[in-house]
Amino acid sequence: SFAILAAAEYDAVVSITHAARPYITSAAAPRGARPDAAADQAAHDVLAALYPAQKPQIDQMLATELAAIPNTPGKQQGIQVGATVAQLLVNLRSTDGSAATPPPFVPGTQPGQYRPTPPNFPAPVFTNWGTITPFVLDSGQQFRPPAPPPITGPAYARALNQVQSLGQDTSTTRTADETTQAQFWGASPIWNVWNQIAQKLAADRHASLQRTATVFENLDITLADATIALYD
Repeated sequence: SFAILAAAEYDAVVSITHAARPYITSAAAPRGARPDAAADQAAHDVLAALYPAQKPQIDQMLATELAAIPNTPGKQQGIQVGATVAQLLVNLRSTDGSAATPPPFVPGTQPGQYRPTPPNFPAPVFTNWGTITPFVLDSGQQFRPPAPPPITGPAYARALNQVQSLGQDTSTTRTADETTQAQFWGASPIWNVWNQIAQKLAADRHASLQRTATVFENLDITLADATIALYD
């Protein structure tokens, strides 16, 4: 969702500014079209398509943003550019496989096979995510790492012992800083954390619309494809 949103905003902006190549698509934009209106409309239309139950709140957010832009022909032209780009992106991603029903995960019983983790034993989720069409990768397996070491070998034993030593509640080898790191990065989905960091940096540094759109497009497409590759 972040990647589709960011890609639509970016493509809407560069359709008007021509400051860079679009990610995937562009819309014809008259001279004078407002890129801020285009970004606002593109964001609205993507979010409304992905989260229809929240459309009233999304509509209100758009109205607030557009109210800050003077009512000129350029504003309406920008709105049209944003709507066109968003529709193209939503249509493109509608067949990427993300809507498929994930197959159930069947835990193994043999040494080295994954099984749900105590104490809550949650079932693995997003079991189909490795097969989703990436945004820029050729496939989820493009950078697939080599197989893990044999479970009877010393490398596997060292890794297992390290996880047990660092991971247990009463660990005497884990430092206070490592505990803080684990709590920080485990608090919420990683893409939320990085988007919050990027948002604060963009605001603090008064980044331009073009720069901000570029940063989030790079960030969120990277996160999306890294997640697809991770699940593969």
